[in-house]
Amino acid sequence: MKTKVKAFFIFLIFLIGISVFISWNDAVATSADNTVYSGVISIDSFVQLQVVIDPPLGMPGDTLNLQVSAKNNDNITHTPHISIQLPSHISVQSNVLPAGATRHFQTNTLTWRPVLSANGGAQQFVLPLRVDTIDVTNPEQMITAVLDVNHFDQQAETAIWIGLPPQIDTIVLPEPIAVGLPVQLRGITSGSDPIAQSWSLGDDRQVNVNNPVVVFPAVGVYELGLEASNAVGSSFASQQITVVPHPASQFTIDDDTPGLGQPVTFTNESGGQPPLSYTWDFGDGHVSSELNPVHQYQTPGVYDVRLVVENEYGHSETFWPVTVGQPPLVDMQLGDPVPVGQPLPGQAFGDESITEFLWDMGDGSSETGAQIAHIYRRSGDFYVSLTAVNDFGTTQIGRWIHVDPGALSLYLPIVMSPANSPPEGTANGDPFALTLDPVELEAPFVMQPMELPAATSKAEALLIYINEARRQFNLSPLNYVYELSVAAQKHTTDMSVYHYTGHTGSDGSFPAERLLWNGYAGAYAGEATAWGFEHAYQAVEFWVNSPDHRRIILNQWATDVGVAFTQDYTAPNVWYWTSEFGNSFGEVTSPLLRVQTPAPDLEVLNTDLVTYSWNWPMPLASGEQFGVYVIDEDGQETALGVLAAPTHGTLYRFQGAFIDATERTGLFEWVIRLENNGASVLESDPRPMSVSWNPDLPTPTPELEATIETVLPTATAVATPTPVRMHPTVTPRPTNPPPPVLVTATPVPTTEP
Repeated sequence: MKTKVKAFFIFLIFLIGISVFISWNDAVATSADNTVYSGVISIDSFVQLQVVIDPPLGMPGDTLNLQVSAKNNDNITHTPHISIQLPSHISVQSNVLPAGATRHFQTNTLTWRPVLSANGGAQQFVLPLRVDTIDVTNPEQMITAVLDVNHFDQQAETAIWIGLPPQIDTIVLPEPIAVGLPVQLRGITSGSDPIAQSWSLGDDRQVNVNNPVVVFPAVGVYELGLEASNAVGSSFASQQITVVPHPASQFTIDDDTPGLGQPVTFTNESGGQPPLSYTWDFGDGHVSSELNPVHQYQTPGVYDVRLVVENEYGHSETFWPVTVGQPPLVDMQLGDPVPVGQPLPGQAFGDESITEFLWDMGDGSSETGAQIAHIYRRSGDFYVSLTAVNDFGTTQIGRWIHVDPGALSLYLPIVMSPANSPPEGTANGDPFALTLDPVELEAPFVMQPMELPAATSKAEALLIYINEARRQFNLSPLNYVYELSVAAQKHTTDMSVYHYTGHTGSDGSFPAERLLWNGYAGAYAGEATAWGFEHAYQAVEFWVNSPDHRRIILNQWATDVGVAFTQDYTAPNVWYWTSEFGNSFGEVTSPLLRVQTPAPDLEVLNTDLVTYSWNWPMPLASGEQFGVYVIDEDGQETALGVLAAPTHGTLYRFQGAFIDATERTGLFEWVIRLENNGASVLESDPRPMSVSWNPDLPTPTPELEATIETVLPTATAVATPTPVRMHPTVTPRPTNPPPPVLVTATPVPTTEP
């Protein structure tokens, strides 16, 4: 691998008319526009919450107003639990807290339990906040609001900016500044970032870039001005500079550690009053008078490259050392052929210049380091390549190896249960449930505690004990997969937060769906959960002794695993464990659109709020959204609403009344449709629904058919006046609760050995 020299400046002769350069090597502070920080949090549900920080910008000593309002759109009274997490630098006057509000001093959290009456009941309060201190390095602070209604949490946040106005300490300029030479202007500032700089160059040019690189095209004295600004203020400073005609030698190299025979490009960035002459000495006996020469070295060594620039005012020279070397010498040794599931050892050899060994194992996986031990998951011939890297290039060699069939040489497909009937022995209706062969035990299984390093996490210990149990049953170890562990951790946390145990998530998701949601690219091979066990070996011992869990833990076709642990002393079972299993060679589960509510043949009034809910286990791509549609007996389709994001996990929930979209009544079918930029991707099976006109509403105006009279009438007909429709207060039906969680197996803690 060749080490590239980063070009800090780009040379450009001023004669082509472009005289401003921008360098991105320094962090560029974008303009601190007040509109970026809205200070508003909105959570829309059957209980609406809005939190406003006004203003969303502040300095020490400032007072900010916290405005909180809550409104109940449901037809029953609610007492939501609202918590607002404030930055530690902001204080609250506890003596002015509203009724039902408390403050937690250690966490600087406000909690509020307002009583909101049904059908539009609302409460609000305004609370002054004081900015006591700031974090100079992190002025952007987050405020988080959590709305908990009947243990259904929704969370949102907003950013505010608390900091100090900028000060310009000094302007740093190089000396001397030659005409046509790229120079960097630096403003040393203090205050809270981001600080934006605006430079006036004294020749009618304005550069709104931090620490820019510029070229002055003419000799003279220039008055530089610098304005520094952030979200709460600005400051200004100026300084004179003198641009001289004398030459200034400067250049860069695209690679100052090239290999033998490698073309090296030298970029001239010199300045001075034209005409200029250039003399390059590459240190190996070769010279050049070109503006930007390219040179190749034929012998290893260290060379001092010299550039001399001359004009009528004098000459200037500069040096740059170049180290020329050769790619590394490398060899490798592989172990004897091994069966599938057994580690193949590999050893790399090379000279002292090597900085990295990279292995391509020929099966789509890679390894690093001088020593490796790779496990193949299928038999066959594989070409193993080894790449050695040093500062001057790379060298690659390769060998063919053969992997014999072994315990994992055959991968049977996962047997899926029919979608319309749960597998035998299950009661949760999981359409993705597995059918696995039972594994018999001759005697109760005992997992002995192992001596693990002190820094081993609970999840790591779980992985170790799972593979130890498989070893005792002559099964290959499972590969740790990040995506599986993410799915496991989310489910483990979900169980502790929502106080349940089992395999159906609080959002109604099934294990295979959670693997899809988190991006696992293999087949679902089972999920094991446990609770109430403090140590990982106890959970694994329980799993192996449980017939339903044993067939998952000891599944010979599983190749991958993800592990997770959650400890929560506020949860009923304190300790929660989850393991997700996968087969990297199996077919990925096809996503299924699962409609939850309402049930078929629902009968409603056209003013009733109906809750439509469904599960979709894939994150929506850009341009995708779900639509809720109804189709009447004439085939006319009407959109009730759209959702572009899930309500909770994989669960989507939409509430709407027919009268908000159409005045038609009668028999309808409704569907949930996934769309991409307006085009239908898939939709649910239609479900029938009967909609009646609310008798409390006035009768709608009938549609009169026009008729053509062949005889002139003797009197003009007077149309019946259109009645004015009055909208009474509509009492929506309560939202259907999520389906109950069904526990598949209740663990019994094992006595400590």
